[in-house]
Amino acid sequence: MIVGVNNLKFSICFAAMGAVLAFIMFFWLALKSPGHLYIEMSNDNGGEGQVYVDSGKGYRPEGGKTFALMPDGKIHTYGIDIRSSIPNAIRVDPGATAGNIKIGKVTFENPLFVRQFSCDDIRLLHALRPVQAGVGNCVLTADQGDPYFDFDVVASRSLNLRHIKWQAIAEAFAYAAITFLLIVEVSRRPNCQATSKEKWLTNTRCMRLYAILAFGFISFIFLNLHVSSIDEWKNYVSTDIRSGIIFGFSRPVRSDEWREQTPFYASQTAHGFALNNPSLGAKNVTLAATVPVKGIYGYTQPRFWGFYLMEFERGFSWLYAWRVFGLVLSGFILFSILTKGDFWLSLTGSVWISLSPFMQWWFGTNLPDMVIGFAGGVSSLYLLLRSASLRTLILASVALFFAGISFVSALYPAFLLPLFYLALFLVGGLSFRDRLDRSFINQWRQKTPFLLLAIGGILWILAVWHHQSSGIIDLVQNSVYPGKRIALGGDMSFSSLLSGLFSPFLRVDQFPLELGNVCNASNFLLLFPLAWMVMLRRYQKTRQFDPLALAISFYILLMLVWMFVGYPEWIAKITKMSMSPPLRSLLGLGLASILVTVIVFAEHVSESNPLIGKTENTARLLMFSVSLVASICIALWLRSYYPEYVTWRMLVLLLPVLALWFCSYLIGAREWLVVITIPLVLPGIAVNPLAHGVSSLKNAELSSFLMEDQLLGETRWLVIPDLQYPQYFKANGAMVWNGTRFISDPGEMRILDPTDRYRDVWNRYAHFGVSPLPLGSPAEFELIYADSVMLKVDLCSEAVSSLGINRFAFLTQPGLDQFPCLELLRHGPVAGTWLYKKKDTVGGV
Repeated sequence: MIVGVNNLKFSICFAAMGAVLAFIMFFWLALKSPGHLYIEMSNDNGGEGQVYVDSGKGYRPEGGKTFALMPDGKIHTYGIDIRSSIPNAIRVDPGATAGNIKIGKVTFENPLFVRQFSCDDIRLLHALRPVQAGVGNCVLTADQGDPYFDFDVVASRSLNLRHIKWQAIAEAFAYAAITFLLIVEVSRRPNCQATSKEKWLTNTRCMRLYAILAFGFISFIFLNLHVSSIDEWKNYVSTDIRSGIIFGFSRPVRSDEWREQTPFYASQTAHGFALNNPSLGAKNVTLAATVPVKGIYGYTQPRFWGFYLMEFERGFSWLYAWRVFGLVLSGFILFSILTKGDFWLSLTGSVWISLSPFMQWWFGTNLPDMVIGFAGGVSSLYLLLRSASLRTLILASVALFFAGISFVSALYPAFLLPLFYLALFLVGGLSFRDRLDRSFINQWRQKTPFLLLAIGGILWILAVWHHQSSGIIDLVQNSVYPGKRIALGGDMSFSSLLSGLFSPFLRVDQFPLELGNVCNASNFLLLFPLAWMVMLRRYQKTRQFDPLALAISFYILLMLVWMFVGYPEWIAKITKMSMSPPLRSLLGLGLASILVTVIVFAEHVSESNPLIGKTENTARLLMFSVSLVASICIALWLRSYYPEYVTWRMLVLLLPVLALWFCSYLIGAREWLVVITIPLVLPGIAVNPLAHGVSSLKNAELSSFLMEDQLLGETRWLVIPDLQYPQYFKANGAMVWNGTRFISDPGEMRILDPTDRYRDVWNRYAHFGVSPLPLGSPAEFELIYADSVMLKVDLCSEAVSSLGINRFAFLTQPGLDQFPCLELLRHGPVAGTWLYKKKDTVGGV
């Protein structure tokens, strides 16, 4: 009894420390976020506005930030990102010359408090004097150049409790309370291990793991964490906002994530998850672009729930929390079923898959969502067929429904098809091993309704999607890229496949150059030949194969034939493998290799089925020698084939670790195998950055301007000439014609190309830039790369107006004599761009 009380006291003290640390972490990350200043102001004096921040050392000239003014005498809202989230005071220079200035609402906001300032809070410091004072505004005049005023922000004499964001304080306490409860729950559980088959997923260790993963998931959301490379935008956009990266580096090579997909998410959030978002391309293209949309199809995808329920920043963290922790959880449950409840092997297999270079270098795509759906689908189907518990049947059918939706909604056949066939072989192998047919037949009346509801629900959602997206599917299939590509297999090289031996050493600047980039070079450490040798040795002794390992091995053989030999065209088309080129099918082979390697080892360490008898040291030595010699030969061959990639240093570091791994595998040393696997998979942690917030993607000045401009009427932008910058505008709420277009509407494109002369150029998924042509010139399209197109067009042409384009952003200030139809929207650049509008439209100067 005393021991129990002492353990409880220790748990409470330990949990209290964890809660305090969580509370501090919440505030520390909140204070790393930038502040935002919003000024409602009218002016008619010239020059640009400037903001200076006093963080305790006075106003420093090098810390000033410039923003563009609209000197038209009308009230406008200006948004400025402030590097410091807790300034003592802020100074504002409203222009550079004499004139009239009217100040309305002034608001400063950071994650922890928000404050509005009145005329009484503002100190007129230089060249400003009041003409009239009123409620909520100040009418001033600047007698000479360089006028400025300031106001205290968080000085003790001016800060009030009503300025604090109590919601943020409540979130901090909630996060601390959840931390406290989870630590108490994990630490107080008795240290017992249930071995019953019914307890594979609910024993003490599993419940502790679930609590840890739940804590990680909640922490990601509360602390606004993610593993995106959106910090790359700091290299394109002029901003002095501090980096949000906590650990690691952003990856420019992952441009399909930070440049395309993430701005698409932000654009959808800004436009209310509209089914039709012209910024992405043709009508209803959102149904093919894997973004959050309104409707049953979007609402049944758990990865997007955060966007629907919270603001974009938290929704973005939800998405990556779902991917990071969902991948580990779904993999662990699948491996627990495959290994019959071996906790440490299941956790090792799950982490091995999650940190594999192939998975990490493609992590910003829909790949994690597909693998979560794959693992969750197989696991839930197994539990649904096997379990006799009503509660398990309900949970398994719900999990099967959402896993199925997560899988099919990823909409990338090149990855989906290898995973789908692997799932079929897994279910088939499990059915033979655990006699799932008998389990189902014995209770078919009870289980059939749940199975039909889950599968029927998935088919219904797919039918809804297909009905709404049939037009966009036809456009994609009839495009040049991606189009109806047909792969027949057989074009995988041995060097590409075997280069996975050195996958732990992959870096953005260190990979086989023949493969193009590090993402294409990413691979798996394929160790299935060792598992096959063990299977054959066991067959020699028992005259039996494990049905599950045999099923996966047969799948591996089929994938190897597809990669190196290919299938006849009719087989490739019937199986739809024609949509999955070997370089992408590598996903299925890599996962199957990990699965069979872990399953065979689990059979070895199980007491009822030893791998090799204790007197079989000769067989062990032979298999170890063959494995090691083969690895050395492959390594040396790769060294000669990729001399710029495979170095002697790599050989010296890798081969001893592999030798220890082979030895541990063959003698059945579970603990050693788990430990030695760590250095083989740990480099995957450093592939993607751990970052906080979305300040690199969002710009207060640009987003507030766009919001104000949209109130005046419907707007559509061209951003000139860049291919990347249009995506930044989309992320900040603009409706932009160019940038990344998932697919284009032929009817719309014929406005620019009435004779279809350039159809093979624009009819594709592509990044569109814009290059102005002289007045009266016909539009042209130039193919720069397979996925990059330059539109050359007269900006004043009727064709541009017919597309609804009435706003223009230039990265350098153009001469208005070139474009007589344009006029400035704002004097001075906004987020590094000069903004113009058509003269016959409302808004602007």
